[in-house]
Amino acid sequence: ESNGVTQSFIDKVTPLLNNPKVFGFFLTDEPDPTGRYHTQVSAANLKAESDWIHSHFPGAKTFITLMDMGSFTDSNYSNTYNPANTGIDYYGINPYPVRTTAVDFNYIDRAVAAALEA
Repeated sequence: ESNGVTQSFIDKVTPLLNNPKVFGFFLTDEPDPTGRYHTQVSAANLKAESDWIHSHFPGAKTFITLMDMGSFTDSNYSNTYNPANTGIDYYGINPYPVRTTAVDFNYIDRAVAAALEA
């Protein structure tokens, strides 16, 4: 949801609390920290959601995929979300090497390097 700990968030997460089959929660896909491409998602909202899950379901993990704030030729994940500002446990990236104008499988390596650098 990315709106922080709202009643809607609580209603969605609560039925899964302490279920032994639940490893963790995928909070959001490619949240936009700027609001330039999609609705802006604050690190504070993600932290509130992650902290709520951790306090209500000890041991559960939280996960998001990061939005590449760079370009196809110069990936950049810096100054976005990180464990310190969100409390999120795991981060993913999803580089798409096939574009309408180009196919570049090296984009995957560039995106991974940029994520590690961030």
